[in-house]
Amino acid sequence: MLADLGLTVARQIPIETLTGLVSGMYTVHGGVIRDAGGRIVSHLVTSGGSAAMSSLVPGLGVLGQALQGAQLWKIGKDVAAVQQTVNTVLNVAMTGTVLSGLGLVTSVAGFTYLRHRLSQLERNLADMAKDVKKIKLSQEGLHKSELQTAVDGARHAEHATDESVRRGLLIDSKREFNKLMHHYKQEWARSETVPEIQTVNELYTLAILGYAMVSSELGLQDAAALDLRNNCQDWTTLARGHAKSIVLGAHPERFIGGDYVEQLPAKVLLDLLDFAHDEHRGIEWFDELRLQASKHSTLFGSLASSAPDSLRKRLIKGEPEGSIELAKGLYARASVLDANVAHFEFLQDKQISASAFQQQLEDARKDSGGEAICVYPVEMAQAYPVEMLQT
Repeated sequence: MLADLGLTVARQIPIETLTGLVSGMYTVHGGVIRDAGGRIVSHLVTSGGSAAMSSLVPGLGVLGQALQGAQLWKIGKDVAAVQQTVNTVLNVAMTGTVLSGLGLVTSVAGFTYLRHRLSQLERNLADMAKDVKKIKLSQEGLHKSELQTAVDGARHAEHATDESVRRGLLIDSKREFNKLMHHYKQEWARSETVPEIQTVNELYTLAILGYAMVSSELGLQDAAALDLRNNCQDWTTLARGHAKSIVLGAHPERFIGGDYVEQLPAKVLLDLLDFAHDEHRGIEWFDELRLQASKHSTLFGSLASSAPDSLRKRLIKGEPEGSIELAKGLYARASVLDANVAHFEFLQDKQISASAFQQQLEDARKDSGGEAICVYPVEMAQAYPVEMLQT
């Protein structure tokens, strides 16, 4: 039971959590809300997409009561604006989750997730096989059969009735995922083209998450959390390198031109620059981009920096086809993987497996009678009246 874990359930996000989201003190990625220290404040569980997630936002009446009770005074007096802001935050978070290709953090459990991800991967590989010139990796180098074996091991373990058989299957699956993870890490470091980076990224990520999931099912919650953090750090380091080399390149100043407004709005561009360089400079990047644009010393550079946007795009080497979307996907995936790390550290603290916790969340959602619920610590419920949290 969730109560045994010190958690409670509501059909709406607590007022204190809403305040943190609107003020920017809290962030939401992959369906988990975290504080500034990265700790999970709430799990958002939904059976659908952004529409179901939006049902977690309290109505104007509840927000009005909170305003009268001085609980929202820090974030403004316009109740409708507060509601709209929270809805926007959740919608953006869901968009990022979809872009990451990983789904909600709480879905990363059990064979069903692995099977779904593997099926998606098979479809993507089939599409890429139509243009083999764009990818140098051989089918043997992808180790798809070994990946299938690892996933099948997890599937058989999920249905095994004998505990010793179940444990043996999980250990074998864990061993396969571990070998594949290190193999794909090396392959991803060597990948150069957009199709190669995309393909190996899917394989590498699946191996990372599969390894963590199987470790969790073996009862190794401490190891699952620590290994996932380390493996995701390795992934992020390589992802930053790919974003920097294949997208930003030697002339990132080209992105301040009008040709990129739709593909790379200002905030997205700044987020990508921060991500690729592992910095938090934000708007300061614009000053550097303008300086770079004015410091071309060669005739080529001078022509490029002073030419119209359409000509500059041809003069300065642009990015490969699909690379901007790739970079945005890597950035989104990094955020969701980080949320997964926080989730497995949460499971470590509660000493519960990923699948057992997921089942408790789904049971609680069904019992609530709604499409979405918010799961949060009991002490937060004690701080705010229950009637303000539930419909």
